Amino acid sequence: MVQGKSGTLSYKSRKLVAKDKSEWIRVEGTHEPIISREIWDTVVSLDMKRVRKSPAAKTDGSIFSGLLYCADCGFKMRYHAERRKYSDGHTALFKSFICGNYGRSGKTACFIHSIYEDALIEVVLQDIREKARYAEYDRERLAAQIVRIKEKEKHSRLASYEQELKATASRITELEKLMQNLYEDKCTGVVPPTVFQTLMQKYETERAQKAAALPELEQKVRTQLEVRQEADRWTDIIRRYTEITELDEAILFALVDRIEIGETKRFGTTRVCDVKVFYRYVGNVDDVVTQEGREAG
Repeated sequence: MVQGKSGTLSYKSRKLVAKDKSEWIRVEGTHEPIISREIWDTVVSLDMKRVRKSPAAKTDGSIFSGLLYCADCGFKMRYHAERRKYSDGHTALFKSFICGNYGRSGKTACFIHSIYEDALIEVVLQDIREKARYAEYDRERLAAQIVRIKEKEKHSRLASYEQELKATASRITELEKLMQNLYEDKCTGVVPPTVFQTLMQKYETERAQKAAALPELEQKVRTQLEVRQEADRWTDIIRRYTEITELDEAILFALVDRIEIGETKRFGTTRVCDVKVFYRYVGNVDDVVTQEGREAG
């Protein structure tokens, strides 16, 4: 439900003017939704990450297309499929991803970031199961810990924003009353015109400053409230996947917002790279799970 799309410029004018969208008052959850928020977010995510496929492409693509990014330069990872033929005559298809920036411009643009799709599937499956089991074990504790960390990252607290918002709104109301009284005192001759102009300008300047700050404070309060709502939503969704054994595109887009692939490093004959999964609603929660594991142990 949206309110406050229009309003008056000041107490002296009754003319309604359209307000900026940032000043609208939005209240969610007042009507029963036609579809669930989860389905809506999934469809929006699919639409935003839709990948155009070349007509000349000889493979069906990857379930990770549109989700992988280079952890260093931020470029999308480029999908590569190669069919190799062995000496005995059989062939095998190898699917992998490489940093698009590196693939285009080489070492001058970025370090090599690459990973085979099979290895990535195992890593992501394990990550989903791990997060799901923590959510199933103690959903409330995990959600609360996510909220605490997200609040720390933003260097803000809901209570302080609410207090500041309340004080600002109260002061705006007080200033409007002062201006109204001052105008009436001028009309009755109680206040001289010079004093009226000085005080009115002072009150109006302060009121304008407070009014300009109000939408930002309201948004900060809404954002902090949404942190808890989104943490609850994520824990409700992820806990369904404790025993997941296969990964498909539908599951990925329902759970994952993006995956970052770190620089590939060699240890002997083994290649290693960091993989960070950023989930919808809460982002990367590796630190949360690590901390919960230490506390549980």
